[in-house]
Amino acid sequence: MPSATSAGPDETPTVIGPIVTSEPAEPTPPAPPASADSADSADPEEHEPHWRRARRQLALLTVIISVLVLAVLLGHRFLPEFMGIGSLVDTFLPWTVAPLVLALPVALLSLKKWAIGICLLTCGVWAGDFGPTLMRTGGSGPADIRILSQNVSALDDSAPDLTGIAQLAQQRGADIVVLQGMAKDVQLADQAAPARYAYHLAMYEFVVWSTFKIDSSQPVDLTGGRPSAGSQSGAADSSSAGEFSGLLRFTVDAGQGRSVTVYAVHLPQPSLSHDGFGVARGDALEQLVDDVQTEKSPNLIVVGDLDVAQTDRQIRPLMGSGTGLVSAQAKAGTGFGFTWPAKFPVVRLDDVLSRGLTPVASAVLPAVGPKQAHRPIEADLKF
Repeated sequence: MPSATSAGPDETPTVIGPIVTSEPAEPTPPAPPASADSADSADPEEHEPHWRRARRQLALLTVIISVLVLAVLLGHRFLPEFMGIGSLVDTFLPWTVAPLVLALPVALLSLKKWAIGICLLTCGVWAGDFGPTLMRTGGSGPADIRILSQNVSALDDSAPDLTGIAQLAQQRGADIVVLQGMAKDVQLADQAAPARYAYHLAMYEFVVWSTFKIDSSQPVDLTGGRPSAGSQSGAADSSSAGEFSGLLRFTVDAGQGRSVTVYAVHLPQPSLSHDGFGVARGDALEQLVDDVQTEKSPNLIVVGDLDVAQTDRQIRPLMGSGTGLVSAQAKAGTGFGFTWPAKFPVVRLDDVLSRGLTPVASAVLPAVGPKQAHRPIEADLKF
C-alpha cells in the first residue's frame, strides 16, 4: 500500500511555506528648511563659543582701561589744583604705563582691531610724553665739582649707616657731601666724616662734608620765620640739632677764585590731610623760589630732598626762567632717576639743581643699608 506522503510518478510535490510580500518603503519626507525668522529669533549667545564671548569681554575691558589712561595723560594739565589733587596725579603720571603693560597683550589676544587700535593709541601718547626721558643715555666727561646728596632718614627711625655713607662718598670721589634728615646725633654724623673731607658743617638736620673750604653758612626756615644768621664750621653743638623744614645756605671756595653758593634743602614731606595734598610743601616751595630769585650768587647749587617730583606742576616755578635753575638729572641723567622709596623707587624726590654750572652727569646710587628711605644721588658739574 503506497505511503500517504509519497507522490505518484505523474505528481509534483507541493511545498506549502510562508507567503512574503515585499512592498516599497515609503520615502522619508525632507525636513522643511529653517525660515529666516526662526534663525533671527534664536539667541546667538547660545550657539557662540565661550572663548569668543570671552575675547569680546576682554577687548571691552582693555578699551575702558586705555580710555581712562588716555584721559589722564591728556587731561591732567587741566585738573584744578584743588586740595592738591592735580599735584598728586602729576606725581605718579609715569606709572600710568603699568595698566598699559597689562592691557596691550590682552588686546592683542582678543584679536579685536578696535581694541588693539585704541590701546596702541594710548601707548603712543604715553611714549610721546615719557619716551624722551627713557631714551636719555646720560652724560660723562671732566667735571669741576662732584656733589653727593643723601636723605639719611630711615623707615623705622633707626640711626643712619654713617660708616656706609662715608665709604660710598670716598668710593665715588665726591667733593661735597650733603646729608639731610639728621633729626638727632648731628655731632656723630659730623665726626664720621672721612679724612678726605677737611671741612665740616653741621646745623639743625643738615651735615656737610667738603673738600672745599666752607666760607659761611646760614640756616633759612622756609615755613615763614628765619633763624638767626651765623657762621658755623666744625662740629655742631646739641642746640643745633633738629628738623626745621628749610635749607642751609653755605658758600664754598672752589679754587681759582671761584666760589659756589649751595642750598642744602629738605622741604616738608607731602601728605594727604584735611587741607589737601602737600599744602605745607607747596608753601615752603614758594618761599624757596623767592629765595633763589633774590640770590645774587651767579653760581648756585640747590641740592637735597625737594619732596616734589619732576612731573609735578609745583616744580615749574623752581625750574622756570625766573630762577635759571636746571636739573642735573634732566640734562645729564639716565631715565627717570627715581629715588624713593629705596627698596623699589617709584618717584624722584631728590635732585641737584644748578645755575651758572653745567651738569655733566647725574646718577642714582644704591641704597646705603636695608632700612634707608631714600637712595643717594650724585651730580657732576662744571663751570
